[in-house]
Amino acid sequence: MIHKYYRANGKPDWGRWVMECDSCHTCAYLLGNDNPHWLVSAWPDMNIYCPACFNTWADLIIASALHCPDCQCIDLRIWPCNSDAAPEDQHPGLVDCAYCGAILIIVEPPCWFPLDQDDDQ
Repeated sequence: MIHKYYRANGKPDWGRWVMECDSCHTCAYLLGNDNPHWLVSAWPDMNIYCPACFNTWADLIIASALHCPDCQCIDLRIWPCNSDAAPEDQHPGLVDCAYCGAILIIVEPPCWFPLDQDDDQ
């Protein structure tokens, strides 16, 4: 939601317009420096999310699109990566299955070729 403020003459007071996260209700100025990563839709009446809530939703969507190859469970937990950590302590692309505990490494998808492509030509 965006809280809009106007001056006494009816003109917008852009510096006071505030965004409120529809999930956690955190607020930030619409034109402030602390908001470049907020998810604000161009469509009217859509939800607005702060960076933390947006990342949480993104993690849930990614995890629900994947499944464990061992037990087919879709309840996968994504391991956060601390960019300030030493390289051996960073775990990008790792998830674990909440059901069977399998640890999965997510790599970039392979390069797919059209099925009708003939390698002999």
